[in-house]
Amino acid sequence: MMAELVPHEMYDLIHGLVESLLNHQNASLLSLGILGTIWSASNGVNAIGKALDHIYNTTEPRHFIMQRIMSMVFMVFSFFS
Repeated sequence: MMAELVPHEMYDLIHGLVESLLNHQNASLLSLGILGTIWSASNGVNAIGKALDHIYNTTEPRHFIMQRIMSMVFMVFSFFS
């Protein structure tokens, strides 16, 4: 299916990487992928918070790091709920 959507050279590159990952399972790579996914998904949670701050004309008193940690925690809780 993917071969029909991307150029042949790109498909060969992606196919080789995916095949390598599936044949040589690496727990640290999986952990890194999960952390990257949580970080990316927390961007959406953070954007919603900023939009609500803008709508209600308020400012966020928390530091950037604290905002990011809270966004990640909210994202993880929403995933498991």
